[in-house]
Amino acid sequence: MARNRKNNDVLNTAGRTRGGSSKTSNQSNQRTGTDRNGNEFIKDDFWMNIGFNLEVVGEDGETTTEFFRLAKGIPLSAFERMTTYPNTSDKQKTRIARHNAIIDALHVQGDKLEDGEGKTVKLSVSMYKVQAEVSEDDASGDTKSAEELADELFG
Repeated sequence: MARNRKNNDVLNTAGRTRGGSSKTSNQSNQRTGTDRNGNEFIKDDFWMNIGFNLEVVGEDGETTTEFFRLAKGIPLSAFERMTTYPNTSDKQKTRIARHNAIIDALHVQGDKLEDGEGKTVKLSVSMYKVQAEVSEDDASGDTKSAEELADELFG
């Protein structure tokens, strides 16, 4: 894997670029297509699929483990490389470095796969529920009007 010095893109073995440039992350890897209903979808080289492993007994009586994925995958190009800045904390820089290294490692492994081949990845999946918004009426704290606050702020 090599870096294009001009825009800091990572070049994979097929010459496609990903990450680091002023383009939307991984835009060069991301293509779109249209399904039979006319809906646009992302066409990508690599996909992250969420699913589960299930032991299956074959006709020959042998048990094998098969991966069953949920219907929707996530294009790997959706995971953007992150950038640090001079005022980024050391703790956050460490997290960003790990984030970027994981994305690069996924692309490296993806480049090693044969067409149609999948490989289990040791990542955790977490589900998150978005917090409900609090209306202004429900918000606790200062109940001064914007005019009163403006007078206080600008004297």
